[in-house]
Amino acid sequence: MFSHDILLAAVHLRWLFDHGYPRIASIKIVGDRHRLSKADRQMLYRGVASSQAAERRRALITLPGSTAVDSLGVDGHNVVLTIANYISGIPVFEADDGIIRDIGALHGRIHDRDVMERSLLLTADALLRLNTAQLTIVFDAPVSHSRNHAAYLESKLKTGAEVKVVPSGDRALKDSDISFIATSDSALIDAVGVPVIDLARYVLEKEFRPVFNTFIPVI
Repeated sequence: MFSHDILLAAVHLRWLFDHGYPRIASIKIVGDRHRLSKADRQMLYRGVASSQAAERRRALITLPGSTAVDSLGVDGHNVVLTIANYISGIPVFEADDGIIRDIGALHGRIHDRDVMERSLLLTADALLRLNTAQLTIVFDAPVSHSRNHAAYLESKLKTGAEVKVVPSGDRALKDSDISFIATSDSALIDAVGVPVIDLARYVLEKEFRPVFNTFIPVI
């Protein structure tokens, strides 16, 4: 469970967001006020949104298998690294918009090849179960070994899925004609505005059955 201090900090942070205060400055003010660690501040950064933004994103979440998915765009590294972080013991939690996120400790770097391959394989298995008519997966070229990641995932899918390595995965997905998206990137979700499949959560719940801490800022 989250501590009382961080949940109270989340209440204060949401109040600032709801009243138009800037994000970075607000997190510093609240973090300093509650003497939060770097990890706790990162949880606030990734876990708390304004009331309006959180409600809007929650309304977009679609459970895998609950509806036909004709066209899915997957934010490759976003999904795979969330799974890899969980396997590596990095905290993963449910943000206040209902989406699973981690504290981002790996920053796109995977030092354990076995962890990365397992994450890619679990992602491929989940995508095969979804049986999507049109599947596009993008990986960010600046991330180390991105071409190897893309090639490995493509070899496991064997479904004619389009797996691409691009300069900016966010830009590629924004420019794509997709009806669903798999990502936890809040800015990308807001920009695309299509239903969201929380693929990382789907993988983790099926494989590990975790109980996620829920980041709902109430006292």
